[in-house]
Amino acid sequence: DSGGKGSGKGKMLPKVDKIIIPGTEVVGKVKTFSTEKKFGWIELTGQQNDIYFAPWDLVEALKTEFDSQGPEGCGLVEGAAVHLWLQQMPGGDNARLRARDVSLSPGSTPSDAEAVANAISKAASAVQEASTGGSGSMLRDGAELSGKVRVFYEDKGYGFVNADGDSTDLYFQVKDVRPEDQKNVPEGSSLVGRQVWFWAEMLDNGTTGKWRCHNVSLSADGGKRSTDGDDSGHVSKRARTDGGPDLTAFTQPGQRLSGSVKSYNQSYGFLTSEGLPADVFFLKAELPAGTDVLNAGQAITFELLVQEGGRLRAIKIKLEVG
Repeated sequence: DSGGKGSGKGKMLPKVDKIIIPGTEVVGKVKTFSTEKKFGWIELTGQQNDIYFAPWDLVEALKTEFDSQGPEGCGLVEGAAVHLWLQQMPGGDNARLRARDVSLSPGSTPSDAEAVANAISKAASAVQEASTGGSGSMLRDGAELSGKVRVFYEDKGYGFVNADGDSTDLYFQVKDVRPEDQKNVPEGSSLVGRQVWFWAEMLDNGTTGKWRCHNVSLSADGGKRSTDGDDSGHVSKRARTDGGPDLTAFTQPGQRLSGSVKSYNQSYGFLTSEGLPADVFFLKAELPAGTDVLNAGQAITFELLVQEGGRLRAIKIKLEVG
């Protein structure tokens, strides 16, 4: 058996640039390695889904031994203690964790469930921060922003805007420009270098780091998001772009907050709650026992923890009915 629980047997994860994320290092145990398929799985305490790894995820010295002696010869056998860093792969609600810089760690005790949960939280938060331009960026899903047109291909009808205060380029098409503003561009002149106002949409559930401009305007009076819906069917809600409220108001002993599920991948997910400055991470273990299906939009209540670095985590989640 070469598959981990819920892993999708026989499926290799995509090759993504390796990132070593501080605070995501843990110790686990090798569950299995398939010589035929050239990938394996690592067990972590408290996690139903195992962690994927491939030969190129090994540290250089171990990879050299693996290439010459094979998995058994280099010590990658069932039950072997290994040290690794976690990295979340793309995939939206189906995103998986991958082991990076795996090394043998004989005699080491596996990380406990709390340490593993904190490492997973940091790995997931790194993806969230990357997809939103970082915690200090104004770039948020639904945010009303300004920027300059960096490039525009008139023959193809699309271009890119560089948002003010951020290095990220956002895609737009001619149809994303307000009709009244299209008329204000003299024939033969270029949009390149023009200051524009718009609202931003995060594409692919934040897994690709790609963004799109909507309601692009040449006037600061434009670029607003509709209060009652837009053509793309997105919920019309301007994203918060400030630092948010003092979170001590949300973390009183026994205090429960209301919110809704944003995404869930059978191991962990994110939820949103009015008044909080960022999405809130949660683990499957915090859901009611027997919860097998959790859809986006599900109403919930929870208690809030503020972890190191300001990361938000939900505990003691309850599902709301009706």
